[in-house]
Amino acid sequence: MDNDTSQKIIQYNPAFSEFFQCRERYAVLIGGAGSSKSFSTAQKILWRTCSEQGHRFLCVRKVADTLSKSIYQLLFDLIIDYGLYYQFKINKSEKRFTHLPTGNEIILTGMDDSEKIKSIAGITGVWCEEATELDEADFNQLELRVRGETKNYKQFILTFNPIDERHWLKRRFFDQDDDQVYTLKTTYKDNLFLDDDYIKHLTERVRIDENLHRIYVLGEWGKERTGGEFYKQFTTKHVRTLYYEPDLPLHISFDENVNPYLPAVVFQIDGKKVKLLNTILGRNPNNTVEWVCKEIERIYRNHSSGMFIYGDATSQKDDVKMEKGYDLFKLIIDKLERFKPIRRVSKSNPSVVMRGMFINTILQQNYEGIEFYVNESCTDAVDDFLYTKEGSDGKKDKKTVKDPKTGVSYQPYGHITDAADYLICYAFRTEYEKYQRGGETKIAAYGMQPNDGRGTRF
Repeated sequence: MDNDTSQKIIQYNPAFSEFFQCRERYAVLIGGAGSSKSFSTAQKILWRTCSEQGHRFLCVRKVADTLSKSIYQLLFDLIIDYGLYYQFKINKSEKRFTHLPTGNEIILTGMDDSEKIKSIAGITGVWCEEATELDEADFNQLELRVRGETKNYKQFILTFNPIDERHWLKRRFFDQDDDQVYTLKTTYKDNLFLDDDYIKHLTERVRIDENLHRIYVLGEWGKERTGGEFYKQFTTKHVRTLYYEPDLPLHISFDENVNPYLPAVVFQIDGKKVKLLNTILGRNPNNTVEWVCKEIERIYRNHSSGMFIYGDATSQKDDVKMEKGYDLFKLIIDKLERFKPIRRVSKSNPSVVMRGMFINTILQQNYEGIEFYVNESCTDAVDDFLYTKEGSDGKKDKKTVKDPKTGVSYQPYGHITDAADYLICYAFRTEYEKYQRGGETKIAAYGMQPNDGRGTRF
């Protein structure tokens, strides 16, 4: 790349001049919509690819399918704009750019294929686009990959909108001083090349929502709560770093929901300490019981300390819509047979109102000594506890939205927490029944049943 082009790339947006020069191991670009974070990052990676030796850059998002219309298209357009097309070999199917004069590569992949990530060697730099999509475990996996030899500096670049002030990114990169971390906050005002229509659309769209205004216009961390939550007592004190303990049983609760995912929520219970360790979310086209069970088998393949299955009592019917002809739990127990799972599903579900009161009491005061925590890596679960709303009848208000790309209608919140509710009320049924007796209503039908011959009555 000639000097004129190099200078052009570095100086394209003056707000990012320092970013182009920074050599810290972590370059964290945070800010609002339209601030050119992604564009400037693509510029830097392209510049380094063409001007330095010994590089293999890895560009990632959580889901591989999102790469084509984001990072891939951005890099491709820049290569064309800067007249560099004939310097590159471009493999669209593999999402790989090879710079012929230097032999450097830019590789795009999703974090939803962990085995593919593990197979890529010699990585010298990583770009995490929409980094808030990633779990901290995803990022830790990426850290293990940056170990290739190069005469130049190695760097992680993270770009994102600050959607939630309790996100692991804030704790890791902003809440403590670290001389290995460079941070830059920008907003649409730092982008000199936005047109007036975009600015008008951005500011008008979010002005009615204070939280969206903070995130996308001001580039500030989003607030946790907006009011009217079902789990009123859930706060960041319930979010911790939790670890799988191989000597404890796994407690897994299912919800029959399909869109936006089919959830299996993985817990361990140590005495009266309830720990939500993991969420296994089967997203389209993998939103099937078979796929979720295979993931459980893969993740916990060495587990030998027992497994208990919980979930929605209505999924015990033989006409379950997802798997016609099956009691959902018979299917789950069959698929997980090698773990010898024991069914713990009630004859009927506890009242939504009563179980909400019960769990809120646990969250507020550790009712009957019960403690409840969510693993900080389970951002979908934390979101569900934070943002599930309460209706005027005291039940969950599961508002339906439509995916603009697929046209599929779904309820974004309430399903992970449903699965958690069923488990907590069953596992601590003695405490729950005691709470009922002191409450305003009583649930007569909340009984136990055999576990399909796979274990003892619970």
